Amino acid sequence: MQVYPTTPVSSEIHYHVQKQGLKHKLSSTTEKIIQLNPRLLLGESNLFNYDPTNHAIVLAPQFQSLLTLLIQLDELDCKALTANCLYDLNSILQQVQGNRGGLLRKEGTERWHLEDNLTKQKYSQTFNVLLQQLGFVFPKSIDSEMTVDHCIVFGARTERMETRIIETLVYLQNNLKVTGHIFLLGSNRKLIQAEIEHLKSKLEKLEESQRNYWSEVFNDPEQTTEANAFVFLWKCIVPQQMQTLLEDKIVGIKSTRIGNSYIEQFGHRATTEITIEDWMTFYKAGEPQAIFALAEQPYIRLADQLKFTVLSKGKKANTDELIERIKNTTFYFAFPNSSFSPLISVMLDEIGRNVYRISDTLKYLESLE
Repeated sequence: MQVYPTTPVSSEIHYHVQKQGLKHKLSSTTEKIIQLNPRLLLGESNLFNYDPTNHAIVLAPQFQSLLTLLIQLDELDCKALTANCLYDLNSILQQVQGNRGGLLRKEGTERWHLEDNLTKQKYSQTFNVLLQQLGFVFPKSIDSEMTVDHCIVFGARTERMETRIIETLVYLQNNLKVTGHIFLLGSNRKLIQAEIEHLKSKLEKLEESQRNYWSEVFNDPEQTTEANAFVFLWKCIVPQQMQTLLEDKIVGIKSTRIGNSYIEQFGHRATTEITIEDWMTFYKAGEPQAIFALAEQPYIRLADQLKFTVLSKGKKANTDELIERIKNTTFYFAFPNSSFSPLISVMLDEIGRNVYRISDTLKYLESLE
């Protein structure tokens, strides 16, 4: 277990914070699975540790330090440090950010609408030290040669999809060989006007016939979808020689099993879990295979969700199936830096969503008992 030094907090906000210490006892089946693949539950972050001596999941020291800081700043419910059950902690952290609230952004608020309040701005350096230790800041790259069956690119807003294609292309040009397919995990989410304008600004990069085709697509409200934008960006960004080389490997996924978005004007949205489930028809159950995916910081939760959904068969796998999938599947994850520095509020929101994913995974594992 790696221990990080706690970050000192200014005396003006320091007061005693009651701590009990999370110690979530694990069932025998859950512990067996964790010993096979700890990252299935804990994910790629450093929020929690597995304590084999006490057969429990505990707060990582640096996560406890972050929660303590938030409580000292009146930014988090003080019960977060007295919860001894992961589910109780999750319930607290799922509250909305704010005075003695939780970590999530308010429903109806998109990430790009968040702002750091004066308190977060004042203590941004302290927050950043802790967030670095928790794994939500520094990039993670893979330098070794990789041969994989599946290469997955996650959908998002157009600018983030563009970043993910560019970063994936770097690996394809250097140390990543794909024997199967490259999947663009999109959906039929309707694009907002800013996204459409961003895409139209790239039309000049295409030859005339393609330019005319995509102009028609982006002038048709029914076709201005995330999935179509994904394919368009691939054609704009990837050099023609490589496009020809990879032409038979590109598969666009267009998820339609979606619900209403938080704000009507932003159309509809498929969750990462749904797009992964739609992709899973390409997963070869019972066969050894490797999967590559990347997500820019701080969105490492996407990789965790991919691993969990694949290995658990969308929470439908029994214990034997889960163990077989764990043994047969190799994951390669890369986490490049974002093109901009995320706000503290955005990273706290991501941590809250990570804890929810870990809690959801734990419920599934405990149901196998």
